Amino acid sequence: MIQPITGHSTQINIYGAVGGSNVYRIDGLTPDPNHLGIQLIVPLLVLGPLYLRLEPKHRLRVPLALLIAGLLAVELATLSRSGLLGLAAGFLVLLIPYRRLLISRAMLVPLALVAALVAYEIHRRPHFFNTVIASRLQRGGRSTTAHFQVYDFIPQVLHMHPLFGLGFNNFSVYYQFVTGKTNWGPHSFYVSLLVETGFVGTALFAVFLWYMFRRLRAARAIGRALAVAHDPTAARLRPVSWGLTAALVGTMAANAFYLTMTAFFFYGFILLVIALPVVFGRRLQAVRVKVAVLTSSYPRTPGDTAGRFVADAVEHVRERGIEVEVVSPATVRHYGIAYGSGVVGNLRRNPARALLLPLMLGGFRQAARRAARDADLVHAHWLPLGGIAMTLGRPFVVQLWGTDVELARRAPKLARQILRRARMTVCASNSLADAAKELGAGEVRVDRERCRCPR
Repeated sequence: MIQPITGHSTQINIYGAVGGSNVYRIDGLTPDPNHLGIQLIVPLLVLGPLYLRLEPKHRLRVPLALLIAGLLAVELATLSRSGLLGLAAGFLVLLIPYRRLLISRAMLVPLALVAALVAYEIHRRPHFFNTVIASRLQRGGRSTTAHFQVYDFIPQVLHMHPLFGLGFNNFSVYYQFVTGKTNWGPHSFYVSLLVETGFVGTALFAVFLWYMFRRLRAARAIGRALAVAHDPTAARLRPVSWGLTAALVGTMAANAFYLTMTAFFFYGFILLVIALPVVFGRRLQAVRVKVAVLTSSYPRTPGDTAGRFVADAVEHVRERGIEVEVVSPATVRHYGIAYGSGVVGNLRRNPARALLLPLMLGGFRQAARRAARDADLVHAHWLPLGGIAMTLGRPFVVQLWGTDVELARRAPKLARQILRRARMTVCASNSLADAAKELGAGEVRVDRERCRCPR
């Protein structure tokens, strides 16, 4: 009934016999038990970290433990060495973020279930299982030798057709020509890749794998950002991202001796990897808050003291999970107007530099426009930069310092317009707050802890 759908036999694969008893290998709906063993790598490595990060009393904790134990039991029943190789490779990847959890009591529960089942069966038929396990561990068998011998064809084919290889599905034709054996596949995805597509196809596939790992890296970064924003989704996204990364590494390792990366399941896996950062990126956009900080002084190097109080405030805001982009003379050409004695002091000492002020302000405004394009708030330190913030079309607050009062008295109309349009005016002292109110500022807040981003 199933054969017309799958196109192949679906009976349990008979590995051999021991003492008159058949040795069965589960193949499910796959063409080969080894294929099933390799495909099981994906759910095992993805569900594993997801299960470990569930809350202790979560309703899915017990079902997932039972599911993982069942999948692992099926994995062992396939007798697939390539499947176990891929599982081990993926496990090593998961050791990076979850090395403590992988040896925790939660992880021991499904492992103990499988171990108990295996121990019972081995105790019941010790000779049977010793014979089967020994046969799978031997390295000199005919099947093992064939899997390694196909690698000998790589230098031969690349010597004749280095760029594009023999073409798709032509390995068996070449193998028959050399050995006389018919209907023989490459037994390795990488042999197939090099022999049938050459260096060009292999390079393109390497670029594709790089792109896949970049997508997974982006998903993990989104998970970290959601965690900083205290979004509960991060507790699911980060384990899934690491699980998919481990599953990709495990599948690549297992395909050293089989070809499952051309099967339909791998295409579905690819779509999941590509979609993951897109789907959860929208979630991040919903919770993300970005502030564009405009300042006339900011540290140019880690040891620079210029604008250090602004840098400290920026780090304080970032610790709250808020994205901050800083626009300052450290990132914009300032023609010697900034730093040193400060903008006002430098212009007093060298009035000729005032001729370059429009160039500096033009470049600063352009950089501010780029930073504010997707910002939720613009925080302008110093009244003149409030004038730039006013032109960006985003909500903005103005931070007033000592020289702002003097500048406001010289251009009261402009100062009044800036402060009235600002959502808030933040001052470092009561005297500055009083001056801001005299100029018509709406909401005024006194912040004696140095320029924190207003909530």
